[in-house]
Amino acid sequence: MGIPGLTTYIENRAHYYLEPFELHDTILIIDGWNLSSQLYCTVATCNHAFGGDYDQFAHCVFQFFKDLLQCKVEPLVILDGGWERKKKHTLIERFKQRIKIAENYYTVKSNNPTLFPILLPEVFVDVMKKMGIRYAMSTFEADDSVSSIAKILNVPVLSYDSDFFIYGVNYIPFHTLDPYIVKRAQSYVKRCRIYRVEKLLEKFKGLDITVLPLASILLGNDYIDRKIFTEFLNRLKIKRSKNQNEQQRRIEIVFDWLKNHSLESAIAAILERLSCEKRKDILPLIEIIINGYVKLSTYMLRPLNIDNEIILDAEKNSKPFKFQNNLNNLDNSNDTINNSQSDNETTRIQLNCNKNNQDEDSADDNDGVESDVNETLPYDKEKEEEWDEENFAALVPQWFIDDHLAGKFPLYFINIITHRVYMMPVQIEDFSCHSAHKISFPLVTSICSLLTTSRDHNNSNTIIQLLIRKDCRLDRQYLSIPPSPVAFEDIRNLSVNERKKIIDDILQIRGNNKLNELPSSWRLYIACIIFWMRQNDDTKRTKLHLNALLLTMLIGIIDRKIGFNRINKNKTAQKEFSEAFNNKEEEIRDGKIISNDKSILMSNLIDSVTEEDCTAAMPFFLDHVNNKLYSMPKAFCANIVHVYAQFQACLRHAMHLNALLGHVYIQPSPSEFLNGTMYYNLYSNFSKRPDVHTYIATKLKDASRLLEIFKGLYHIVINELQDVTIEERSINLKRKRRKNTKKTIEKSIKKDDSTTIQSDIDDTGAPSNFYDPSNLFTLLHVT
Repeated sequence: MGIPGLTTYIENRAHYYLEPFELHDTILIIDGWNLSSQLYCTVATCNHAFGGDYDQFAHCVFQFFKDLLQCKVEPLVILDGGWERKKKHTLIERFKQRIKIAENYYTVKSNNPTLFPILLPEVFVDVMKKMGIRYAMSTFEADDSVSSIAKILNVPVLSYDSDFFIYGVNYIPFHTLDPYIVKRAQSYVKRCRIYRVEKLLEKFKGLDITVLPLASILLGNDYIDRKIFTEFLNRLKIKRSKNQNEQQRRIEIVFDWLKNHSLESAIAAILERLSCEKRKDILPLIEIIINGYVKLSTYMLRPLNIDNEIILDAEKNSKPFKFQNNLNNLDNSNDTINNSQSDNETTRIQLNCNKNNQDEDSADDNDGVESDVNETLPYDKEKEEEWDEENFAALVPQWFIDDHLAGKFPLYFINIITHRVYMMPVQIEDFSCHSAHKISFPLVTSICSLLTTSRDHNNSNTIIQLLIRKDCRLDRQYLSIPPSPVAFEDIRNLSVNERKKIIDDILQIRGNNKLNELPSSWRLYIACIIFWMRQNDDTKRTKLHLNALLLTMLIGIIDRKIGFNRINKNKTAQKEFSEAFNNKEEEIRDGKIISNDKSILMSNLIDSVTEEDCTAAMPFFLDHVNNKLYSMPKAFCANIVHVYAQFQACLRHAMHLNALLGHVYIQPSPSEFLNGTMYYNLYSNFSKRPDVHTYIATKLKDASRLLEIFKGLYHIVINELQDVTIEERSINLKRKRRKNTKKTIEKSIKKDDSTTIQSDIDDTGAPSNFYDPSNLFTLLHVT
């Protein structure tokens, strides 16, 4: 999570610390999830409010890796796994912040903090897999592995995390990358800036690289609250400055103090300012932090297929740090320091928690979440505190370790196994309704049951804590999970058909269904649509929702035929993007999926789609995402987005259950089917049409094959829902209205007003209340 203020400190002195660098002909170690978030926030032209424009994000990721490969840069991507207990409090605080962000969301992109769509990790990994990028997922946090691999291979790191300033690696901050590559003779380079730790050591003469981890401890990290060292920090004379805030001055004075000490003497000096009892608690944490920075972790080298000789050599040179001085020999004159600290603060120290320098009042309504997690759940608290790669590997079957390292599982699987906790990601949704995740609880229950039923403990229920949104706050819900008929260890011993039956039963897929008429990579996706439509809750899904979702699927076919095009530029790169994915759709994973000749009809229809069909249909789809729409959104309909969020929750958990079962269905690619902005605008448009199918037929009259595909999909879904009453359309959907003043934009939006749906495109083609994510003038209302 970084060291507060250190990135700013370095950037303010970029002329000294950050050297110009041309990236080419090298291996590059990439902090995976960090890169994913940076690409989404700063490069992809996605709108957050409508739940995720995954096609545009996938194109952005593809183009980034394509540029690296053109520069003969070989990316090795390391992904974080489950969260460690030290970060639980910080993550909970961030969860509450995301709820507040989602509650106050507008469609105006420039005024919104980023809230990541929930399928972003799946899309990021999917693109890397299809491009042949090497990646691996760590069991827990990956920073140590990223730095270790970079040191062992002597190659740079790409991230945007201030921890890497003190890891002792050659570090390229993401924001220093030029957006384009440059041709050099017969090759290409990507210009950027690189940080070398030697510059820091030169700046503070006498500073040794081994003491740098102590800067993390004193300046604030996720292990220990910086306030613990208040007495020590107060003894360091921080000079006043008009140009620097207190944290910036503290950074400089800490490095200036460390340059006069060895690692042992610096630790001793720090501990001497604590009471004798606190020293015993803090010293092990200090040793853990130091070893995280200096000990070479080789755990992730084998999943990346690094040469075994390199691994063995690194293991020989990797020695853990252990404080050599005797605590009893330290100066005890400060034994009474910090005795005024409250019992609650002492508990937080012992539990390795950190508020990460946030305002203490920010934990108002959920203080005690930490203790509730540990005191309520029936498992060994001490064991829960000590998870690492080795003892975790001893707990789970080898197939699970292999698939996790290969990035096939979501990171929360680790949290369910180790912490018995699932933090359900926040989405943009209607806060007057239940959480959009609730609709997917049958899938969540199955996942939890499979992960927690062992051969030795298969007779009793397991309590899983869900951290989920309720109204406008975080809620802790405890699910009593019944044991699975099959033990965790034995899942992969079942036949493919036995494993397939587990997911089919939950999704209510009957044996005589028409899913087999679909291409194999579409079946799970359509099954999720049917499951989503079947659910009975406080938000009704109508045929308008179904039409919008099915029609959005066609954009993937168009992209593969004529190239990715949302903003009408760089068509050559877009065509290459589509071609790279085109030959992957019908690929059968591991040869274990049972094919069916009935799928040939729909597959042939899809294959028969021509460029003329796509060219004729493209204007209609671009009208719902592209720069022809200049109107200002007069109202944000939370209900439309909420229903879409429900579908994403179903798809997310169905894909994860499918992965756990060994991919009994070919995993769908969300980037080929989902664009939240298009879905939102299609639904808004359809809501004003008296006969939606006649309207669609009119718009796609020159793209007859695409129209037939849509009709075929609609018929298959409706045929499976004959026992369900589905309304044609909703009445009086809730909208969130925006006030016109800038001051109001910065404040929380008010309660939803009930209004009728307005037409987004009238019969003359004039736009009404669309949102265009790529148009800078979308806030202007043109009449």
